[in-house]
Amino acid sequence: MSMKKLFTFFLCLVSGLLVAQQLNEPFGFPVRPGTKEWPSLKTEQERFSAMQIPIDILYKMSTEAIVATCLNHPTYLIYITSFDIQTGFDILESNFNGLKELENRNDAPKCLINIYQMVGEKGFTSEHKYLDEDTWTFKVAWLELLLAQDKIIQSLNINDKNELLAVTMQKFNMKLSSATSR
Repeated sequence: MSMKKLFTFFLCLVSGLLVAQQLNEPFGFPVRPGTKEWPSLKTEQERFSAMQIPIDILYKMSTEAIVATCLNHPTYLIYITSFDIQTGFDILESNFNGLKELENRNDAPKCLINIYQMVGEKGFTSEHKYLDEDTWTFKVAWLELLLAQDKIIQSLNINDKNELLAVTMQKFNMKLSSATSR
C-alpha cells in the first residue's frame, strides 16, 4: 500500500471516529433564548424552527444523546406554562423534531428508565455527564412526563413496565421521605 493511500485511509478512519463521537453527545442548540440571534426571531414558529436538530445529525444521534437533548431543550419548561402539562408537552412535541424522533426509537423507553434511575434527592447522579443540572426538579418532572406518554408506555414489554413501576415507586418514596424530613 502506498504512503498516500495509507495516509488517506488514516484520515478517513480518524474523521469517521470524530463524527461518531460527536453523535453520542446532545445537540447544542446554537440559536436559543439568550443568544444574539434570538431577538431577531419574531414568531413562535421562527423560534421553534431555529431549535430543530438538523436531520443529518438527528438520524445519526444515539438515543441517549437524543434523550439528553430533549431533556436539555431550551424551551422544555413550556410544559409548566401551558393550561396543563400534557398540553405543554404536545406543543413541544409538535414543534421539535427531537421528541418525534425519540418516540420512534425502540430503545427510547429503556434509555429514559435508565436516566430516571439516576435521579437523586439533589439532582442527577454524576453517572450522566450530559444532563444540565439547572432547574433539575423541573427537569425530573419533564423526564417523568416523557415516561408517562402513551407511546412510550405502550412500547414497554412486561419486564420494562415492572422496572418502571419499581423505579417510580422508589422515586416517589424518595420524594416523600425528603418532604417529611424538612
